Amino acid sequence: MSNTARYNRTVDRIRAAYKNKTKKPVNKYYAYLANVTSLNESADGRRLVRRDRRVAARREPEHTPAPEDGSDFQMDADALDCDHGGDAGGEESRGAEAKKRYLNSDYPLATWVKHRSEHRRTPLHRVERWNGEYFEPVSLRDLGLRIQLGHLPGRACKFPEPGARDFVAIDVNGIHSVALDFCGCSQVEHRIQLLRAAWWPATPIDPQTAATFAALDLFQRLNLQGKLNVYDYWNSLVLKTDNTGLKHIPDRLPTFTVMAREFAHVRMGKRAGCAHVEGKLETLAPGELAIKCMWTTFHSLLKAYRGGRWLYRPIFCMDANFRLKNRLRAKGSRDVSLGGASGYFVDPERYSEYILNAATQEEISTCTGFAALSGANTKRSKGLRVTGVGAVTCRHEFWQPNGVGDLQKGERYCNMDFIFFSAFSHSRNKSGVISYDIACQWSKNMWSRMDTLPEDLQVPRDTSFTFAVPKFHLPAHGTPCHGPYSFNFLTGVGRTDGEGVERNWANMNGAASSTKQMGPGARQDALDSHCGHANWRKTVGFGKALLRRLVPAVSEALRHGRILDDFNKVLEIERPGSTSEWEQQIVDWEQDKSKPCPYDVPKSSITMAGVRLEMAEQAASKGVNDGVLATMSYAELFFLAMEIEEVQRGIAADRVSKPTDSQAARLQERQNAVAKRVVRFRVQASKVFPLRAAVFPSETAQLTPAEASKPEGVPLPLPSSTPSPLRERIYSQDAIDVEAKIRLAEATEALDRVRHHLRMRTYLNAYKIKNVTGQGACTRAQSLQSQVDAKVNAGARRYRNARRVYQGLVGDGDWQLSLQELKDEDVRGLSERVVRENERAEERLTAEQLADVRAREGGEGRRTLSWLWYSAVAPGAGGDPVVHAAVRTEWAKSRARAKRWNEEVRLARMEMQRVLLTFHGMANAWRGAITSFSTATPEHLDGLNAYAAEHAALYQHLGHAFEVMWKPAVLQANIFLSHPDIDEAQEHSVSSAINAIPVPRSHDMEAEYVANEDGGGDGDDDDDDDD
Repeated sequence: MSNTARYNRTVDRIRAAYKNKTKKPVNKYYAYLANVTSLNESADGRRLVRRDRRVAARREPEHTPAPEDGSDFQMDADALDCDHGGDAGGEESRGAEAKKRYLNSDYPLATWVKHRSEHRRTPLHRVERWNGEYFEPVSLRDLGLRIQLGHLPGRACKFPEPGARDFVAIDVNGIHSVALDFCGCSQVEHRIQLLRAAWWPATPIDPQTAATFAALDLFQRLNLQGKLNVYDYWNSLVLKTDNTGLKHIPDRLPTFTVMAREFAHVRMGKRAGCAHVEGKLETLAPGELAIKCMWTTFHSLLKAYRGGRWLYRPIFCMDANFRLKNRLRAKGSRDVSLGGASGYFVDPERYSEYILNAATQEEISTCTGFAALSGANTKRSKGLRVTGVGAVTCRHEFWQPNGVGDLQKGERYCNMDFIFFSAFSHSRNKSGVISYDIACQWSKNMWSRMDTLPEDLQVPRDTSFTFAVPKFHLPAHGTPCHGPYSFNFLTGVGRTDGEGVERNWANMNGAASSTKQMGPGARQDALDSHCGHANWRKTVGFGKALLRRLVPAVSEALRHGRILDDFNKVLEIERPGSTSEWEQQIVDWEQDKSKPCPYDVPKSSITMAGVRLEMAEQAASKGVNDGVLATMSYAELFFLAMEIEEVQRGIAADRVSKPTDSQAARLQERQNAVAKRVVRFRVQASKVFPLRAAVFPSETAQLTPAEASKPEGVPLPLPSSTPSPLRERIYSQDAIDVEAKIRLAEATEALDRVRHHLRMRTYLNAYKIKNVTGQGACTRAQSLQSQVDAKVNAGARRYRNARRVYQGLVGDGDWQLSLQELKDEDVRGLSERVVRENERAEERLTAEQLADVRAREGGEGRRTLSWLWYSAVAPGAGGDPVVHAAVRTEWAKSRARAKRWNEEVRLARMEMQRVLLTFHGMANAWRGAITSFSTATPEHLDGLNAYAAEHAALYQHLGHAFEVMWKPAVLQANIFLSHPDIDEAQEHSVSSAINAIPVPRSHDMEAEYVANEDGGGDGDDDDDDDD
């Protein structure tokens, strides 16, 4: 059968398939058609040209459904352009095709002319015109298009009013000069006509420039999500219009900046419901435009404090950011904020007046003793109007209404007092937890400073505040602050870390470069938008955020509850009644923090200075005689040996494989000095221990050539360096005991120094990340960090050597409970552990495995108790009070971990309930926003009612989606909370069920903590460009 016959048969089968409503054969036969022949479109797209099989077949065309009876289905032979006349019809078909002419192919512009009026519907399209050689860009205005406002597209106005001759329209596709006519047959203002066309006028009176809502909306989203500034956005539009620079483009950057501010402010008001109350935008209350945390918005709907008042106690986080600076502008006084105090900033006028009265107040001090903090607050402030920003957030990292304020000269008490109490004025609670990195200092005299604030910001004296230091910042504080201000030991806070405001700063810092150059009003409006924008993203992200809190909280609460139960069982067997006594100590301390903290790690009383004093007193008690004066005492000789060993370890650590000449010279000088000290020490040791020279005759005072080339490796003649069989023959037992006592003190003190320098390193790292920018400042900070690292390493080397020597002198024993082996991975600060270990494992772990490691590892809240603390209370552990105090401390921390995870389960469950309640309340509030204006048109009322109904449905849908998402986890949480004495079978059942619930990973939650939506108001929608 010929190809033409096969082709005709296939067409007949396609027709039959359509009549039988069967689409599978159609696809089959079209596949056959593609093998037999290829269908290509003509240039104008109106016809299909059949090619032979040697030409690549085009994709399968879409099928148009046939009528049900199939009677009108026709295969257009013209459209297929096929010849049914024989096998050799290929050449004839191509010849016939060459003779056929199509007007649209030969004269495309001629056929377009009658459709050109359609551009009246798209007046800002960019078109090109054929000039005889090529297509050149041309504006629709040059082609004679005039844009008529106030009427439907294509309808003419009887009394048109021409707009400005050089009217400029800004759209997402560029900058246009257009011919514009306003409607003169109605009394509608020109600005209203532009707004109804979705164009934002530059001025309310005689506008000559307008920007489309689409252009303003795109800028706002890019600005809030990507921190794109208006300058770069405008220049992108310029390049989009003309990328060669040959065309004159009117400069409307200042005008567009003003329009963007106005657009953002009005959108904030609209989403806050101001459009539904006549004149509301002119009479805004403080903080009314701010998006409030869904956990606290409808607090009044709760009839009683079910489950305990602590579940309803707000947690506030305060901090200052010194990257959000602002330059002093010559015309700054003329730049006022559109929002004023209606958003997230404090009232500018009252704030300035209060700060002026407190201008002589001293800078904030801290208990850490680091002078860098106060220096950073005021350094390099020349030419700045603002040196930073202070802010308050809640536990869920929402920026608080009226909780942001400028810092004129560093982080002073007066600034932070006004900012905090302005934010707290929106809370209905009479208690709260305040997290501040210097809460230990700021809380002092807070009530006396509050009396100087405006009366409406003052709170009753019976208000209960609890102060805490964020977990990351606490290690930099002194030991007295670690217990009283730790979130780990604070009742009713769950697993809150207090660092939420720091995470918010990380996102806000992206806008620092652009806001630094703005005027005061523009900067405040910009930061208001960023704050509201971040709050909205957290609002719609509450579903995954709270689920990610509840699921691990149930699992960890089960685990730590079981660990505490096992610990209690051991203690009841070995030390009956001890847990009751310790628990009473914790309760007493929680009521009175002046009592000894049960969470403080007991500090050994053994120090180098104390041992030196004891040895000196013992020498004095023996009397002064010629023998004592002639030689050094044991203690003096051993202390001298430790000094020499420290120098030897330093030289060995500083040795490099290929030193420079200067490095080699300095190293050689240090080696010469230590060699002389070793020689003098040998002379003194031979006098104190004369038997050693008899046992080791080859050991002379002078160094051998091999020893002189590397004196840092020469061992000193001490009891610890002598083999055990010969030690008792050479040295007396008194000498061995003295060295052992000194080595124990050396190890204990070295370990304390390591902890001290690790705390210092943690603080310096945090301070550098937060406040240090620029190459010079970073270099200086890195130099200081290197010095601290060197001290940490030196302390670790000294501890390892002292522990090794002490173990060789006394052997194994109970002392190993407190002086354990110090590995490299153990030398880390409290907040450095996860980062450093994961960095080493990152190369060999996949992203998913690494996420699992990070989930398993953590800080104090996820740490499990070591087996050493179980064995420390065994009968053979001895009666060391330090060991038993350490056991008590670890039991108290294990109890705190179990309680915090249990509180986290209760908090997360209550937060879910309150969020759903708030969404229900917000939906009802929007339904009740449907109102009537005396001056509104029916169309206007319809738009208001539709907008209110849309937002009511939005909150209703959010509430329903979250409820479905949370239901499995809440069910398991209820089972866990309803069985305080859960057995192992129930624990395994709940644990298996809770671990089976999919929890979003941190990268899935980026949108919740990174602003990527519009700021302001209580809700958002994707397409609400209506006026």
